[in-house]
Amino acid sequence: MLALVYVTLRFIHFGALMLIFGNALYSVWFAPSSLQRLMLRRFQAQQKMAALISLATALLMFAVQGGMMGNGWPDVLSADIWRSVLGTQFGGVWLWQIILAIITAGAAWLAPQKGSRLLLLAMGQFVLLAGVGHAAMDDGAPGALHRLNHAIHLLCAATWLGGLLPLLFCMRLSSGRWQTAAVYTMMRFSRVGHYAVAGVIFTGIINALFITGIQCALADGLRKNVVVQMCAGGVDGGNCAGESVFSGATLSPGYRVGANPFYQDDTGRSGAGRVGTGHGQSVCDLGTLLTRFKDI
Repeated sequence: MLALVYVTLRFIHFGALMLIFGNALYSVWFAPSSLQRLMLRRFQAQQKMAALISLATALLMFAVQGGMMGNGWPDVLSADIWRSVLGTQFGGVWLWQIILAIITAGAAWLAPQKGSRLLLLAMGQFVLLAGVGHAAMDDGAPGALHRLNHAIHLLCAATWLGGLLPLLFCMRLSSGRWQTAAVYTMMRFSRVGHYAVAGVIFTGIINALFITGIQCALADGLRKNVVVQMCAGGVDGGNCAGESVFSGATLSPGYRVGANPFYQDDTGRSGAGRVGTGHGQSVCDLGTLLTRFKDI
């Protein structure tokens, strides 16, 4: 039961951090200066709640981890167990995670207009998250490379998934007086999103190789089959969400900013949708290629 609670808290913690990171990324980087202030005001309430949720889940995860290392629920609130947890590698990393979560919550509530500050704080928390879990099982140079790769993996995932909710807001703005700025913002997210998804796939493959053992994974036919199936499954699973979003919202740099990117053709699909479907099909083709590669 404790393990299930921990996994649930971890999922909520990641989701809150991704929301903070995505909102701040749009407000600071993707949006032009004419739209930044509007987006900062629009996302203030979300950033405040997400920061509090991130802090609460970080504290609860630390307590639950103590129960998992101890004797179950009675040790969840044991100060002695907490001190013992702080002496572990997880505790050393998670203490800084809690500190950054406190600073992030303070920044979100006291200085909500400082989007760049929230962006850096969320980025720092993702880097710390790479120091716990499967990336912490290796020591020395391989361990450092594993954690660096996993940090990039998390940041790429946050760039894409964290940007989906702000994308919906930009879609609403694209039919009004903010159309030019909104379309420009979505075009930038579309371009960066391609690299982010590619980064998730590539670093995910590297993570799988680190977990299973790089040399063994390449030499052992059974392990190669497992690794490639994981990668192909990750591509296919990500494509379920990716194609649904790209099919309705992805923009191509070739579109004119002043034109309506969501015009309908004779097939009933939007212009952006036809471009997005092409990108989604490319990911499908990659998944098929990986699946066939496992039989080599």
